Amino acid sequence: MATISIGTAAVLSAVMVGTADVFARALGSAQAAEAVRVLSITVLVAGFGAVPSALLKRDFAQDKQFMADSANTVVSAVVVVLLAVTGWGAMALAWSRVAGQVVSIVLLRRFTPEHVRPGFSRTEARRLLAFGLPLTGANVVAFTLLNVDYIVIGRLLGAVQLGLYMLAFNMSGWPINVFSAVVRAVSMPAFARVSEDREQLPTRFAAAASMVATITIPVCLIMGGVAGPIVAVVYGSKWQAAAGALAGLAIFGAARTMVELLSDFLVALGRTRAIFIIQVVWIAALIPTMIIGVRRDGIVGAGTAHAVVIVGVTLPIYVLALRPFRITPWLLARAIGPQVLAAGAAGTVSWLVASAVAPVWLALPAASAAGFVVFAGCQWSQIVRVIGRLRSRRDGRDGGDAAPPDPAPAATGVDASEHRPVATAPARTTSGRHRAPRGGSHGPTAWLDGVRGLAAMYVVLHHCWLAVFPSYPRNSGPWFVGWMLHGQLAVVVFIVVSGYSLSLSPARNAHRLRGGWRTFARRRAWRILPPYWVALVISMPVALWVSHNVSSVRTGIRAFIVHVFMLQDIVGTERPNGTFWSIAVESWIYVLFPILLLLRRRAGSVVTVTATVIAVCGLEIVALHVPEFARYEHLSPQMLACFALGMLAADSGRAPTIRGRRVPLLALTGLLIAGCVVVFAVLGSERVVADYFWVGIIVGGITAVAFRGIATAPASRVRDLLASRPFTAVGLFAFSIYLIHPLVLEVLWLELIQHVATGMTGLVTLLAVTIPAVLAVCFGFFKLFEEPFIHARSWADVRNRGKSREPGPARLVPPQASPTTAVTIPVSNPALEGR
Repeated sequence: MATISIGTAAVLSAVMVGTADVFARALGSAQAAEAVRVLSITVLVAGFGAVPSALLKRDFAQDKQFMADSANTVVSAVVVVLLAVTGWGAMALAWSRVAGQVVSIVLLRRFTPEHVRPGFSRTEARRLLAFGLPLTGANVVAFTLLNVDYIVIGRLLGAVQLGLYMLAFNMSGWPINVFSAVVRAVSMPAFARVSEDREQLPTRFAAAASMVATITIPVCLIMGGVAGPIVAVVYGSKWQAAAGALAGLAIFGAARTMVELLSDFLVALGRTRAIFIIQVVWIAALIPTMIIGVRRDGIVGAGTAHAVVIVGVTLPIYVLALRPFRITPWLLARAIGPQVLAAGAAGTVSWLVASAVAPVWLALPAASAAGFVVFAGCQWSQIVRVIGRLRSRRDGRDGGDAAPPDPAPAATGVDASEHRPVATAPARTTSGRHRAPRGGSHGPTAWLDGVRGLAAMYVVLHHCWLAVFPSYPRNSGPWFVGWMLHGQLAVVVFIVVSGYSLSLSPARNAHRLRGGWRTFARRRAWRILPPYWVALVISMPVALWVSHNVSSVRTGIRAFIVHVFMLQDIVGTERPNGTFWSIAVESWIYVLFPILLLLRRRAGSVVTVTATVIAVCGLEIVALHVPEFARYEHLSPQMLACFALGMLAADSGRAPTIRGRRVPLLALTGLLIAGCVVVFAVLGSERVVADYFWVGIIVGGITAVAFRGIATAPASRVRDLLASRPFTAVGLFAFSIYLIHPLVLEVLWLELIQHVATGMTGLVTLLAVTIPAVLAVCFGFFKLFEEPFIHARSWADVRNRGKSREPGPARLVPPQASPTTAVTIPVSNPALEGR
């Protein structure tokens, strides 16, 4: 291991020296090449400390590791100040890193009880490489691409701003290096030791996460609160501009402690490939966010971009990756939630005190003390528990949340405060891996999920077209993209799906709601409102500061209240999200659904649908001629007729016949669709949009005919296509796509793509970027805020599912010996009927 670590470090160092000029020009500062060459020394020196550091962690000698890491930080800080005072400029930062790294490595080798000498064993090298190559890939990707902030700032803002930002970033790593690394040194061997014990995994992780959060997160957030005074006191007032970036980077540092712990957990379980994938997704989200942030707010925006991506993207993905091991969002929230809230309050108090006290030399200790007092007051019992655990480990006892030291060696990377990837090598791993079986929709109504997925993605395409060619209802783009104009017709399809799906269960119960209308209303509200409200909360800042759909905070509060109670189609207000109008439409349709079922029981399905369509059309005619009824159109009443048509399609499993012959409904649907295309082309988009009331009912009828044809033709290729995995996979989280995609689209288009391309080039670029981004973001939203409410019926169920998940692969065994667990998706997901 020593040979491989030293050799790898030497190669990387040589690469840095050889590419220093190219890297410096990429940063926008050719004179930085010399600093890059100096920093390459730290990589070479780190190779000599990898194995000694791993041996100390293996033996749980965290006190010695702490001393070495602290010496690195202290020496780096002292040297950078001395060199900066004597006029070394930017080179002071580079040589300070070298000095700190050398001192750290010397101490590590002195503390190591075993004398480490280079050697080589082909068998050991093969085992190490087999496990470590995916991890190495993750490290290379992260180490290379996480420096995108340096590249963006250097090219857009110049060398001076880059130096300020580097100072702020290094400061944000202090708590990680001084505090978090100590706990992680204990947790890594502990995770590896219990990786075979399914029952212990969640408990061990929760204990480690709670300890790291208690120690590190308050320090990070309080540092963000006192960013101005701490920069002025440590580095001088001329570096004060770095304080703005430090505030956002402090949040990034707090979240990074959790990300590193989650990464360690995955490594200990042998999931190195998952880490590589997560790193790629992290960087893919970071690059556009960083560009947007730097353009808007300079280095302050860079710090904010780091915080937004790691909190909104990286952390949720890591948690999702660990769900098979019963590490759930609820478990993580219970482990670190109180500490995060208390640390947030402490950071706020420290910021208020720092703003009120004038001399920076007094503001720093006063604000810091105030913040720690607030945190200690909120989390005193937790602090006492953490101190007790640390003392028990120091005395060689277990302490209740860590396993005894593992004899297998571990390897570590360079100093934790550096701008480096979060993945490190494990203490021990097993050779086998178990992949959880993937679920998918199946059964006689699986094709409905395919329809939902297609409709949701059509809405995404429509909004992409609308962003690039904002001349709706006229098509200002090429004629061959005019088919993207009619996004509201996808909502018609959603409503027909809703009527069809909701009618299936009552049809087997004499057209009565199981449990009565109260149970139906409660279940609909439980399923629809939580993700809708979360999407509303997320939409408000985007509407205020990105899309400007909401003009001010005052009008935003009014819009928020109106949308919370789903009154947006009745009360005139600004719209934070362009898709929320249909949620209000669904709500009043659900209110009328029991009445439609009552009419169905009394008069039959045909009479029910006919009466509904006539009533809806009659009221529309009245609204067109009587001004007092004009607001009736705001309710989109044609959707009720479409809902009734969906009920009719689900009423019978037999195809209609004429003179004993089955009517080919799918062929008839094809003819009707072709006729609509011709009529749309003749009338033009403006006329069609103006008559959307009547067009919606016609399209709803055609959709109902198609549904009846698919349901009565189980061998149909159309049915098989809609029920295939790609379509049903997207349909599974179609509701989340519908709710969240406008936010992703607005951020990408308004802040990034419209500055690069317009017209058809802009549309193609927007589609290429938006579709994968929407799928990734919306799937994460689905996992966090929608899926828990599909399977649970109450908050108690949600909490219980957080504590005990479906059986998953907690034990790492070879695939041929691993138990299989059937993952079942409901035959029809009634939560998505409206989407």
